[in-house]
Amino acid sequence: MTEQEKIEELFKENGWSVITAKNLPKEAGLENTFRSGYAVVAVSVQPDVEGVVEHWPALQSALSALRDDNEVGKLKDLYLVFIIREISPSRLKVVEDICGDTNVCRKMCLELADRDIESVLMTTPFLSGSKHSDETSIVQDSFPDVAEETLQDLARKSKEYILDRLLKGDYDSQGDLE
Repeated sequence: MTEQEKIEELFKENGWSVITAKNLPKEAGLENTFRSGYAVVAVSVQPDVEGVVEHWPALQSALSALRDDNEVGKLKDLYLVFIIREISPSRLKVVEDICGDTNVCRKMCLELADRDIESVLMTTPFLSGSKHSDETSIVQDSFPDVAEETLQDLARKSKEYILDRLLKGDYDSQGDLE
């Protein structure tokens, strides 16, 4: 199984859907792009920091363009995850600068080093608790009378998403989705 197939399988197993939009620049190293109810995550495997520097502007631009795609929409958070085979200590500042740039999307740079793709990706918030059972039970303990679907939103979605739904009247007085 290729790395791309492993990444896709891992996201699918955790409830993410593959984005099939035509404007994703595969030639720029964007192997996999996924969506959930609250986010879009693009994963790019690069050999080194130079590969990230070379490709991240085009990938970021492609993610921005996805906002106009019906499959993605404007309310989802965007993430660009770079898995880097090896990060040279002399290039750490470059990695920090890229990750610190939140223009268009949030970026994560993860070093593969001696680990496999699955173990690296399982450290991300997208997969490490993707079933959200622990988070939902913590929220449920705090709000025992709130509907399950609302508890799931509280456990895994951004405050902006929830506020938008509240303002639209998507929740009734019991916290159920209408």
